[in-house]
Amino acid sequence: MKKIAIVLIIAVLSVGLIGCDTKKSKPTVTAKIVVAKLETPTKHLYFAGTIQPIKTVSILSPVEGRIEKLNFVYGQGVKQGQVLAVVNSLKLMDDFRTAVGAYLSKKTAYLNQAQTFDGTKVLYKAGVIDKENFQNAQSQYENSVLDFFQQEYELQKVLSKANIKASVIEKLNITDVEKIKKLYASALNHIKIKALTSGVALFPLPSQGEGDSGGDNDSDGDGGSGNIAVGSKIREGQLVLSIGNLSGFSIDMQVNEVSVNSLHDGMAATVTGDAFPGVNLKGLITYVASQAQPSQGGASASVFKVTVTVPHVTAQELKTIHVGMTAKVDIAIKGVPRVMVPINAVHEKNGTRYVTVIESNAHKEVPVITGATTPTGVAIVSGVKEGQRVYVPE
Repeated sequence: MKKIAIVLIIAVLSVGLIGCDTKKSKPTVTAKIVVAKLETPTKHLYFAGTIQPIKTVSILSPVEGRIEKLNFVYGQGVKQGQVLAVVNSLKLMDDFRTAVGAYLSKKTAYLNQAQTFDGTKVLYKAGVIDKENFQNAQSQYENSVLDFFQQEYELQKVLSKANIKASVIEKLNITDVEKIKKLYASALNHIKIKALTSGVALFPLPSQGEGDSGGDNDSDGDGGSGNIAVGSKIREGQLVLSIGNLSGFSIDMQVNEVSVNSLHDGMAATVTGDAFPGVNLKGLITYVASQAQPSQGGASASVFKVTVTVPHVTAQELKTIHVGMTAKVDIAIKGVPRVMVPINAVHEKNGTRYVTVIESNAHKEVPVITGATTPTGVAIVSGVKEGQRVYVPE
């Protein structure tokens, strides 16, 4: 009897343990009910670019010569009106002498022809000379006028390079050329190149300015592009430096052909960078190229230039953000308003997607067509209406 009782106790305990184990292994299913809402899905496109000034002004040499003085350092700030460089130009002196001499010569010829033509008009009216002689005299006078004004224009071009007023030369006679040459020798030999705006002095790039020197790349500094130094030979029209306006920034990006149609002028952009953590610059797309960039390195995919402009930056931001730094650009693309449900609310059976809705306290599976997906939800193109209650397993 005692043995039977022990067996029964063991059997009861075994059944109890098995029951406990069954309860522990049974999965717990939780769910929630949400209301489908009409929302505008947003996706983000990310691009990389380089920080550049919002505007760049090129400073070109007005004359040919050699750099005598440099009063700036590349990468540092310059002020509007500041003398950036002084150029010693012997060629300008020769051009000045030639232009003044030719101008005064044409001026003398013009005045003489004017006086002669005045006399011819009197004689023609008096009937002393015939019409043919009168017309010849008139033609000579008109040619002298054209020659004079043409040479006056050439002189003004030379004088503007040396900042000499044309009115000073206009009062001279041909015998005064050497006197004027001595008077303006210093101004003609030492041409000052001034900053047209305030900003930062940027290194010239090979693509800027008049172009490469084209061959005479000798040891005395006869270069086209590139930074200049004291003693360097410089050409007329050659880029001395570029001045960057740092009141804002510009970022050029390369966008592939798949994404470019999603972008347009005026779209908001957020600019960040590893070099300036915690700073979020607010910008706008200001340019979207209509033509792809020329392919490089055999690349098959087409890319388009897109520019984002940050119109304003603070003095505090300028302490940590510098020209040439790498930037990340985040552009939010808003889609068409759609009914949105949590991602877990959608399940698939036999290739068809379903959402379980609650109608009259009963669960009903309805087929749906889904659209764009966000990190937290999915757009429902059809199948679920705004305001319907949706079953969401967790």
